[in-house]
Amino acid sequence: MGVGYVGCEYNLAVILLCLAGAFDGISQVTTGVNHLDIAPKYAGTLMGITNTFATIPGFLAPQAVGWITAKESTSKTWQSVFYISAGIYVFGVITYALLGSGEVQSWANKGSNNYEQLPQDEDHDTEDCPVTDDSHSY
Repeated sequence: MGVGYVGCEYNLAVILLCLAGAFDGISQVTTGVNHLDIAPKYAGTLMGITNTFATIPGFLAPQAVGWITAKESTSKTWQSVFYISAGIYVFGVITYALLGSGEVQSWANKGSNNYEQLPQDEDHDTEDCPVTDDSHSY
């Protein structure tokens, strides 16, 4: 939001945008790994679904900015753009804080196990395989 108030201080605007991007990256660490927490067997599928929905702002945001700033591109209109962006971000944070969980979901345990249990070779004993210093030479 501060970028809308820096005026013609371009260097400060770039610094603020870089900081916003850095903090966004930090927040993605927690939500990105949540797929593995809530449904380990379906984490890839969940990531695909959520990333599909996460791309929607990528093509709607430029359209919205164009619509907001079409008549006049002033500091005031750009402040509106940044307020809308901040509001969407805060809505997401609050929603995740209230509804997010790191517990494995009940629906994630239903169905067949996608992982086969590999047969154990009972005849193979690793203790009788000596490791020497030459075992790692090429």
